[in-house]
Amino acid sequence: MIMVETVRATTEEEKASAREFLERGRAAMAAVDHFDQSTVDRLCRAVAWATANEHTFGRLTRMSVGESGMGSADGVPARRWKILGILRDALRTRSVGIIEELHDKGIVK
Repeated sequence: MIMVETVRATTEEEKASAREFLERGRAAMAAVDHFDQSTVDRLCRAVAWATANEHTFGRLTRMSVGESGMGSADGVPARRWKILGILRDALRTRSVGIIEELHDKGIVK
């Protein structure tokens, strides 16, 4: 048996909340726009450590499962170390300024 879930309309309150988050995100981007690579790396480390700590990660996991109704918060805290693995990979990648130049193709990333 296939179950079909109906899609509900987005409320004006949800739209206003989304607009506020978007504005806050744009303000945050503007605040760090001038940061150099080492400062961005330090910022990323701080965010990763803050979200990977056991208390915060557990709280975020429970909130996520509660809001989405998907998954299970049981046993998930052990996966929090994936955040640090992602951080390790991200810190090896340039993300500020000119990332790559392909002179033969005239491309600057």
